[in-house]
Amino acid sequence: MKITFGQRFKELRTEKGLTQEELARDFTFKCKEKISKAAISQYEHSKRTPEVPLLKLLADYFGVTVDFLLGSDEEYGLSPAQNYSKTIIREDSAVLDETNDDDLKRTIGKRLGYARKRKAMTLRDVGSSVGVVFATIGGIERGESFPSIELLNALCKIYGVDSSWVMGHKIAESNDGTEDLQLLFKQVKGLSPQNIKKIMRIIEVIGDEGNKGTF
Repeated sequence: MKITFGQRFKELRTEKGLTQEELARDFTFKCKEKISKAAISQYEHSKRTPEVPLLKLLADYFGVTVDFLLGSDEEYGLSPAQNYSKTIIREDSAVLDETNDDDLKRTIGKRLGYARKRKAMTLRDVGSSVGVVFATIGGIERGESFPSIELLNALCKIYGVDSSWVMGHKIAESNDGTEDLQLLFKQVKGLSPQNIKKIMRIIEVIGDEGNKGTF
């Protein structure tokens, strides 16, 4: 059974050995973002969820990924770049270092837009799938507003990406190699049989070395 955000939040707090009041003080001091004991209590009793910027800060504070904090991933996620086996979209640009809400909005919008286009979906397609008007999706992609936690989870599910990646964390890629194989097929298409044989020999050598534990 999937663990809820409230359950996961309480679990992480108790692992730190902090009361709700102590957590409120420690988080406010370290993250320069005020959080009250009452808010923590509401989170743990699943009466409310934090907004996206605060959610990201909480994940960083506990040293876990956003997906783990939300209960959608069972790996502890000590580092945002570890513990993922899902297919993660790659992009050539460097990961942005979010320093304020506007930067985070732009990063989320850019990555959600990138993920949508990779799925060849229009704004109307997505809006219809998640039950919101397409203008809402467009506004989020332009960095005008944050999606709610519920909408973010729905979009990530449709696009097949992790919310941690959407928020700017650099996540390890999938180990299944599906996208790499697709790219390889495109690259070798049209090559002569002789060149294809050369590539196959290289792959065989890499495979042998990998089995010997040289990598």
